[in-house]
Amino acid sequence: MYLDAFYYCPHHPDAKIKAYRIECDCRKPKPGMLLKASQDLNIDLTQSFMIGDRLSDIMAGQKAGCKAIHVLTGVGREQQSKHKLDASFTSMDLYEAVEKVVLNSMKR
Repeated sequence: MYLDAFYYCPHHPDAKIKAYRIECDCRKPKPGMLLKASQDLNIDLTQSFMIGDRLSDIMAGQKAGCKAIHVLTGVGREQQSKHKLDASFTSMDLYEAVEKVVLNSMKR
């Protein structure tokens, strides 16, 4: 197993360093990082999953055309109680989310 790439957004509207204090397309809930990865790595986002514990993760995945899996670890339970999360799946943890991805891919 190997990792193809690592994407992150250094930007934040309140960043201390002025160069990073911008609104961008890569900061979740915008889908910029997912779209960039799709372009760089020839990924079909309609056949992909975004797994996260925050509303912004779910929204970014949906905006990119992915199926979204909300995990209840991290801030996941808190986010679930505060927001209506319209994820494709909800999982107790990352392991269960990965099981759902694998099972879903076996159905194809």
